[in-house]
Amino acid sequence: MPSTTALPGYSSEGPRGKRTNVVELVGPASYAAGGQALNASQFGQGGFDYVECGGLSYSSTYYGRVQYRAVDAAPSALKGAVALVHVIWYTRATDVEVVATTDLSGEILRVFMVLV
Repeated sequence: MPSTTALPGYSSEGPRGKRTNVVELVGPASYAAGGQALNASQFGQGGFDYVECGGLSYSSTYYGRVQYRAVDAAPSALKGAVALVHVIWYTRATDVEVVATTDLSGEILRVFMVLV
């Protein structure tokens, strides 16, 4: 399970009663190809409406992109929240996904999320 720390002043009510949060996501000790899993249940919620990694890691060496893991990949305006997303870590210098087993435990990304 990823290590996350909610930042002071966050975990507030967002639009239409949805919960917004900003957390510090600590990278895994051994990165798995395909990304670092984030489950909405880690935050006491049933799903994510939106998740974004804003900017570079604190060391400026890496950045993250969010990959949604929808149950059904077909486009639809009727899709609800997703329970699971993956944060894919990239090396800033090459714009290539981090190699599997890379130790990212000293790296932190800020993540914004809207939960339901």
